[in-house]
Amino acid sequence: MLNKSTNGNLQIRIRSSNNTLICTIEDNGIGREAAAAIKGKKLLSHESLGIRMTEERMQMLERITDKRVKIAVYDLKDEAGAAAGTKVQIEITGEDYL
Repeated sequence: MLNKSTNGNLQIRIRSSNNTLICTIEDNGIGREAAAAIKGKKLLSHESLGIRMTEERMQMLERITDKRVKIAVYDLKDEAGAAAGTKVQIEITGEDYL
């Protein structure tokens, strides 16, 4: 949302359903494709490690517990098909997940 010209909105929702903890993070930013294009134009290159580190942590959680972890990233579009933000959903499934 750093490159968004208007006010940004970030929603974090946490709920449970059928032994699954579901965390959804959604923003109304410029989208991953536009962000990548801007990043490509910058002289200094910076590799974002956020998603990779989260995936590694979730894999570690699966290894040391009996939980299953699923991470999904969605590019949101408006009615015209233009980028309207990003949604990340993390699901942790297992008996007694909390």
